[in-house]
Amino acid sequence: MFDRHLYEKGGCVLHMLRTELGEARFWKAIRHYVKKHAGGSVETRDLARAVDEATGWNPDRFFEQWVFSAGHPELKIEYSFDDETKLARLTVAQTQKVEGDTPLFHFPLPVRFLVDGAAYDVTLTVSQAAETFVVPLAGKPAQVIPDPGNNILKTLEEKKGDELWTAQLAGAERAIDRVRAAKALGKAGSPTVIEALARSMREDAHWTVRGEAALALGAIKVAAGRDAIAAAVSSEGHAKARRHLVKALGAFRGDERAADAIEPTLTRDPSYFVEAESAMSLAKTRSPRAFDKLKEAMTRPSYLDVIESMCLSGMAELRDERGIEIALEAAKYGKPVVGRRAAIGVLGTLGAEFAQHKRRVRETLIELLDDRDFRARIAVVEALRVLGDTDAVGALKRAEGKDLDGRVRRRAREVARKLAEGSPHDEQVRSLRDAVEKLQDENRELKERVMKLETRK
Repeated sequence: MFDRHLYEKGGCVLHMLRTELGEARFWKAIRHYVKKHAGGSVETRDLARAVDEATGWNPDRFFEQWVFSAGHPELKIEYSFDDETKLARLTVAQTQKVEGDTPLFHFPLPVRFLVDGAAYDVTLTVSQAAETFVVPLAGKPAQVIPDPGNNILKTLEEKKGDELWTAQLAGAERAIDRVRAAKALGKAGSPTVIEALARSMREDAHWTVRGEAALALGAIKVAAGRDAIAAAVSSEGHAKARRHLVKALGAFRGDERAADAIEPTLTRDPSYFVEAESAMSLAKTRSPRAFDKLKEAMTRPSYLDVIESMCLSGMAELRDERGIEIALEAAKYGKPVVGRRAAIGVLGTLGAEFAQHKRRVRETLIELLDDRDFRARIAVVEALRVLGDTDAVGALKRAEGKDLDGRVRRRAREVARKLAEGSPHDEQVRSLRDAVEKLQDENRELKERVMKLETRK
């Protein structure tokens, strides 16, 4: 049970409870809960009872749907505004599949409108599969933000104009709402949007927003975005944001200008993690210099061998045959385990890519199924899945029967079954991948042409 449901969802649910009750009542309930059950054992319903006793708020529905039921709301929200009547219309749909333990959720949905510079907050009660809410306003809002602060456990797809997203990116009070706007604008591509994202990447007060704006520019994949990111890398002071900027440059495949901007961060950045991200991004550009730079960088010591690991993964991204010998050496027992796991993954990827090495790679991986480190064994099982060689099924079944770690046994069983069922021919997979990459490059060129026409217009 040590998984995302127990810890991450649990944290989200407690945060929602705090939001629902307010700080004062929430901590009053927690103090009562801890005092009442000090030194004893508890279950979830004891917390629910403590909330009721301390605050008088009935928590039954809350705990029933957020803890004892499955799933979460998957929301689609469409917004429109009638200038004549000054009515905002919000259509809210719950699109999750309602079956078994997954219900239609009943919850309050706060929405913030910004009208004439003033915030106007309303709370909608969502309980149906699809509902329409009408909100009278003093004028046309500049911002419309459902669930400001992102307090509700959900997925959210919003349909509203680029001008609202741009205003939210520039002026929303909370960083998480500006991050949401940057992600949404990454699906657009107009010169105005690119300018707004570039400004946010340079000027926003919070590093998460600056980093997300860079990733959005990378997703749009046009020269103006690339140039803005490249210009900002050297002046970005926060290592985590700089890592996002470097990652965004990796979206520009076949672009030597992007590679020029990435290379300095690979060789002399103060952060190990930025250097590691630079290795992968340089590989993604497919620059001719990438392999030699990665080979050189992977020898540098780093925290948790993160640079070596990303350099190895970058060699797989490059699909360079020379990476096989390097990975074989790095995967040997006695090498640092984090780097070994990356090397094992590279063997699976490159072994599938180069048929002449497939047998040698398969035999090496099968030997490593007996490795002393369970983390390496799990990596081997995944590498055999990627390798896609049905001759490994017998070894995987043996691992299922004898491995002492339940996680290894379970995954070995799953991969053996998938391999036995068969998979598309290697050549078909490679051809499909190459076709997708070609379409992506053509789409990037088309975006560039459209943007130039729009700018001239």
